[in-house]
Amino acid sequence: MGPRLRRGTAIVEMAIVLPILMLLLFGIIEFGHVMFVRYNMINAATQAARVGVVTPNATEELLVARAQDALDNSGMGQYAMSISAEITSPPDIVITVSVSIPYSEVAIFSGFMSESLVLSSTCTNYK
Repeated sequence: MGPRLRRGTAIVEMAIVLPILMLLLFGIIEFGHVMFVRYNMINAATQAARVGVVTPNATEELLVARAQDALDNSGMGQYAMSISAEITSPPDIVITVSVSIPYSEVAIFSGFMSESLVLSSTCTNYK
């Protein structure tokens, strides 16, 4: 094959490979962002549950506020997360803090994961 017959093959190869590489790149970015959000949700739930264990007479409102503070400090305050806390009565005091958000709220690029997906984290501690 002479150079005349190979002219343009690089453009054709790039046209085939580039969309696949871009999809892979954007998928990696989206997955990393979702893991960042999930890590911060776990951290917020854990910090709030710990406050419930070490604070005498802790209230559910205090735990929700602590979880919201942890999310605000991590740069996630702009998202509308659902935070709930539950403290059971003695003799077995169980403290449960849950943080959740729909995936569609935190998605950078829509379409990589199901829009009905809900990211959630729950931490349970015993006092």
